[in-house]
Amino acid sequence: MFKEDQKAVRKRQQSGVVNKRILKNNIEKMKSIVATYGWPGNSLVGRKTGKSAWILVQHADDDVSFQKKCLDLMKTIYQKDPRTGRDQSKINGRTQCARQGKGYKI
Repeated sequence: MFKEDQKAVRKRQQSGVVNKRILKNNIEKMKSIVATYGWPGNSLVGRKTGKSAWILVQHADDDVSFQKKCLDLMKTIYQKDPRTGRDQSKINGRTQCARQGKGYKI
């Protein structure tokens, strides 16, 4: 999922074309993971995969409610593991922009 996401982001940066299919598929998979296991943070899936998870959610700009849900889960984890604070702040910035009707530049 992460590799596909990064290819889609690079293509968007180079050509301005967004591959919504990849982003939508990744978010549907992330929703399933979050519903089954909760937030896939570092203690659950390891640092590399945990970081990949929040990057995928960051790119879910078409589903702000899911981003907000993940942000709330991350806040709970942050209380136990403050190292997740940087990740949490990035998603928080994106969701605030979306709620205000502003685009978020990568």
